[in-house]
Amino acid sequence: MLRIYDIETARRTILRRTPLTMMDFPPEVIAGTEQRFGKGVTPPEAVAQILRSVRLEGDQALQRWTAELDSIALDQFQIPAPQLAQAFDNIPTALRAAMTAAAERIRAFHALQPSLEWESDTLGGRLGQRVTPIESVGVYVP
Repeated sequence: MLRIYDIETARRTILRRTPLTMMDFPPEVIAGTEQRFGKGVTPPEAVAQILRSVRLEGDQALQRWTAELDSIALDQFQIPAPQLAQAFDNIPTALRAAMTAAAERIRAFHALQPSLEWESDTLGGRLGQRVTPIESVGVYVP
């Protein structure tokens, strides 16, 4: 099995991410976001604005945002099969193997989810899902 992260590295890095709403963004990120979206708009608010417009306007919003953010005018979003095959062939072998391994692990992980409770040591560490009913809960959502 090809591993991109060992379990300890994953625990110290990708499994300990700070939620976007709690992050401090570098000044240049804030400046770029404000330049495109307005004074005081944070990166998470900009993403929410984009998602909201795509929900409401569909492909038209995607085309507008692609032109605005990527400076590319797209008539369609579908990539022709030959171009997709060529791009796939250009991926370095090691990266392609890593991506394939990741996809297989993601499928295997989610295939177990219909079960309410499960544990597995076969997916590159101890992973699982446990459902524990509780009598009551309090939630504060600002």
